[in-house]
Amino acid sequence: MKRLIGNIWCIACIGSLVLTGCGPTSKEATTEQSTGFAMDLSAEDFSKYTTDSTCILLDVRTHQEFQSGHIPGALMIDYYNEDFADRISTLDKAKTIYIYCRSGGRSGRAMNMMQEQGFDRLYNLDGGIKAWTGAGRSVSYPDRQ
Repeated sequence: MKRLIGNIWCIACIGSLVLTGCGPTSKEATTEQSTGFAMDLSAEDFSKYTTDSTCILLDVRTHQEFQSGHIPGALMIDYYNEDFADRISTLDKAKTIYIYCRSGGRSGRAMNMMQEQGFDRLYNLDGGIKAWTGAGRSVSYPDRQ
């Protein structure tokens, strides 16, 4: 009986892999309002994409958080500012946008908001800048440049 259950479990796992395909180790999020996609990426995967010069790297933390260290090349738009939705709506919707915050919560909500506004390609840093620095990635300090 144990062997039968083990075989069924093995077949189910293989079937699951076949049906989902082999993609990045990220979680995909979609909404009905958008034709694009939004995806959470690990710090390792996020670092591979942020070198793309045609993308926008968006930090949605506060000014003080940004000053304490940010990913080089990031544009800061504070999620907590009352004009946040207006400010992100001015970004180029056709560009790929990489978003991060401190731990992934605000950037996840920002990503959902942007997807509802019609942005096509969005990537969220899963775990935020804490995951980024935890993975040994470098940050910039505006006052030290």
